[in-house]
Amino acid sequence: MTKIYLPLLALALNFSCSKEDSKTEAADTLVTPTEPFISAADIAKPATVVPLAPTDVDFVLLTNSDLFEKKDRTSFGLFEEANEIGSEGEKEEEACIKQLSTSAKGKVVDGKFIYAAAFDFLPCVGKAQVSSDGQNTDRITSSTVKIYAEFTCEGADLSSLDGKGMEEIGSMDSLCKGNMTMLTHFNTSIRANFTENGNVLTFEIVEFHAESGPDNTHCKLNYDATLKTTSSDCQTVNKSVSSYNGALEANYLKTIPKDLKSNEASMSRWFSSGSIDLEINDWSGSMTFNGENSPSYTLTKGAETKSGTLSFGANLRATAWKNGISEKLAKMAAAAHIKLQGK
Repeated sequence: MTKIYLPLLALALNFSCSKEDSKTEAADTLVTPTEPFISAADIAKPATVVPLAPTDVDFVLLTNSDLFEKKDRTSFGLFEEANEIGSEGEKEEEACIKQLSTSAKGKVVDGKFIYAAAFDFLPCVGKAQVSSDGQNTDRITSSTVKIYAEFTCEGADLSSLDGKGMEEIGSMDSLCKGNMTMLTHFNTSIRANFTENGNVLTFEIVEFHAESGPDNTHCKLNYDATLKTTSSDCQTVNKSVSSYNGALEANYLKTIPKDLKSNEASMSRWFSSGSIDLEINDWSGSMTFNGENSPSYTLTKGAETKSGTLSFGANLRATAWKNGISEKLAKMAAAAHIKLQGK
């Protein structure tokens, strides 16, 4: 399954807040891409990345567990929503985002299904969050997403997908009986302001996601004649660069498959054999798959080594991702508060 997760669309600091009328800035000019738009430089590893402690590595693996699951040929869903029940404000934002995202439709050109879109989500998430004492405010000032995805399926007629959105493309079992080629490029950009006691602090994050071949072109999912085994050469790169009041941070995750195969008849969520080479900021290593068992991994950073297995529930990823982002922003706000108080 090709899944791309929308980045932070509601910056929620850990204080009791109420909404005030949205005062938004003009969105950057958005142009829907007409071809793959992420370059090799966009997804190159930054010269300096955030150093990670072993517990940070656990969090990254947990929040990106979908990268280590077998590819599912039954769905092309690009967006996945978190399962937890949010506040009324969060529900309104999610409904708004869903409505905007379903407006984009794919097209079939020369047997290839192409989905390209550019979204401005500011109308959904631009309302200010104000602390109960009225002294602190945070507001998203820009929230954009660009997507370009291509899929082909050997021997299949994809014409029925023309004019359909990603949410309308259900099971592909009846259409795709052979090998599949694919490429996905995804870019997000979010800017926000935090106001504490009259001091304005800025936050910005730009993220790039590419699922493609080794040269950032199309990759391939191969199926045997019985559709019981799948192999893939689809690499993934997730790269983000953030700035908090001018201080830059970069994070990087890359997966490279090595003879990766999955048994489509198995109920296991994991690949059945092969391995994945991993780069996670300043750690590198590999993850090995062994039948129905949870995959094991070994990562190193200098003289430090970390080993373990992935064994957690399927729904923990979204929870940890949302909580982790909120926690990070809360820590950032706390750090800013300490700085402003001269502590």
